[in-house]
Amino acid sequence: MFRIAVFLLLLTPALARAEDLPPGTPGAPGGMGGCDAEALPADADRGAWFYGQACLYCHGPASVLTSRVQGQTRAEKSAWLEALLSHHHCATDATIRADLIAYLLGL
Repeated sequence: MFRIAVFLLLLTPALARAEDLPPGTPGAPGGMGGCDAEALPADADRGAWFYGQACLYCHGPASVLTSRVQGQTRAEKSAWLEALLSHHHCATDATIRADLIAYLLGL
């Protein structure tokens, strides 16, 4: 009985955090949970939210990153960010990467 109570206490905060995710974010209720879920277009607002939650602490203000992005055109910068983020431990999901790129290139 004690183990069940501890398990429920540990599980409840994780469920509450899922409710705080913006709609369309993987893991969000009603979001891209199924295998047949359609890919959503990149969303700079979701990217801004994710950056604030997962990137800001280590990387600082987004303007620090955007000043270092390589490339002349938006397409070149997008490709550079995609290559960089595809190897980053916090951006393994393609939708999150697309949202982050949309946010960073929109600054």
